Amino acid sequence: MYPFIKIVLPLYGVCAAIGFVLAFILFIYRSRKLSLGILKKLQLVSALGIGLLIGSRLLFMITMIPKLDEEFSADKLSKVVFNGGFVFYGGLLGAIAGVWIFGKVNKISLSELFECITPCFPLFHALGRIGCFMGGCCYGIPCGFGFAMASEPDVTRFPVQLVEAFCCFIIFILLLMVEKKQFKAPLLLVYLSSYSVIRFILEFFRGDSIRGVWGCFSTSQWISLAILISCMTFVFVRHKRK
Repeated sequence: MYPFIKIVLPLYGVCAAIGFVLAFILFIYRSRKLSLGILKKLQLVSALGIGLLIGSRLLFMITMIPKLDEEFSADKLSKVVFNGGFVFYGGLLGAIAGVWIFGKVNKISLSELFECITPCFPLFHALGRIGCFMGGCCYGIPCGFGFAMASEPDVTRFPVQLVEAFCCFIIFILLLMVEKKQFKAPLLLVYLSSYSVIRFILEFFRGDSIRGVWGCFSTSQWISLAILISCMTFVFVRHKRK
C-alpha cells in the first residue's frame, strides 16, 4: 500500500531553478581562471543574486506606473510593490550592477569577472523563458499557428517565449565561440548588443500588455535601444582611442 501524495510544482519556478543550477555550475567551472576562494565566489554569486532580485522587481514596479489611474490609492500602490512578477531587463542590469560593486569593493578586475560570468546570463535566461512558456506568461500575439493558453483555449498564439529561449541558447553558443577566437571582443558587449537586437524584434510579437508601453515602443524596446546605442558608443570610442 502506497500513500497518496499530491505535489504541485510551479513549472516556471522549476525551470528557473534548473537554469540557476546550470548557470551556477558553469560559473564554478569558468571561475577556475579567477584567483578567488570559495567564500569570495559565494559572495560574488550573492551580490549578483541580490542585484538581480532588486533590479527585476524595481523595473516591474516602473512598468506598472502607467496602470495606476488618476484615482491613486495606497491599496493600488501596495499591490504594485508587493504583488506581481519580475522583469528580465531589470534583473540583468541589477545583476551587472551587483557584479560591478563586488569587483570595486574587492578590487578585482571587472573585465575578468564579466568574462567569466557573461555566458551564464543567456543560459539562465533560456531556461527562464521556457518556464514562461510553461507558466503562460509573456505570451505571444494571436496567429494561425502556435499554442493555445489555458485561459483562451480557442486562440493560438505565437510561441515567442520558445523563440526567445532558442535565441538565448544561440547567443550562449556564440559567446563560447567568440571566446575561442584570437580576436576577443568583450563577451558582455557581444551579449548585450546581440540580445538587445533580438529582444527589440521579438517585442513586436508579444501579446501581453503588462510589460508596459511608452509611446510607440514597449519598456523593453526602449531599454534595448538604450543598450544598443551604449554598446555602439563604447565600440566607437574604443576604436578612436586605438
